[in-house]
Amino acid sequence: MNKISVVIPVKNEMKLKFHRKIIKSFIGRDNFDLIWVLGKNNDGTFEDLQKLGQKVVTTVKNSRAARLNIGIREAKNDVVLLNHPRSFLTAEALDQVSHYDFSSQQIWGGFTHKFYNNNSPLLKFTSFYSNHVRLRLANVIYLDHCIFFSKSMLSQGEDLVKEVDIFEDTYLSYKLRSIARPIRLKGHSITSPVRFESNGFFKQAFLNQKMKLQFHLGTSKIKMNKEYEKNLNLNSTYT
Repeated sequence: MNKISVVIPVKNEMKLKFHRKIIKSFIGRDNFDLIWVLGKNNDGTFEDLQKLGQKVVTTVKNSRAARLNIGIREAKNDVVLLNHPRSFLTAEALDQVSHYDFSSQQIWGGFTHKFYNNNSPLLKFTSFYSNHVRLRLANVIYLDHCIFFSKSMLSQGEDLVKEVDIFEDTYLSYKLRSIARPIRLKGHSITSPVRFESNGFFKQAFLNQKMKLQFHLGTSKIKMNKEYEKNLNLNSTYT
């Protein structure tokens, strides 16, 4: 059975409390070492994680990418799992990654995406596209698939994640896909639909496509993320 370091980059989580669902999903699984990396917050997330007996590393850095790198550097196991802060993995998913053969040391991928507690056909299509088009054809995996990889794929001392304000998971995929094609395990990563529920499906879908276009045009990542995080501040806070 693989020993796996799990990096969870959190910020202000008390409204949605997905951190508690994540903790519950790992109960009784001693082969997983959870590393919570907490950005500057003011909603009691730090105190709640401590109360729940979790290992928490704190940072004042604003980007989720920076929190991911901090967690990866803390990881003691060769297999690392980046757990999206508002996603939890099913028992099937955890069983699959626990027993997957990482002996080639060039394995990376993610789980099958699904939205939490929402059967909207539009959200089902969003997950379908993410699972079967972006992942299979572009070899790009977003963080809400909960990306896993062998740390042996890295050069010693190298930061895996490009420290940008948004699309750090795309840059991560670019780096890893240059080494090997990703795999998708059938177990599910269950993700909060908070952005779609807060902004409305069509507004959020348009915003997502706008962000992708601006990414390819080289727009400032800070400018993009300020718009993406507006009124939500899920991953970063801007003054």
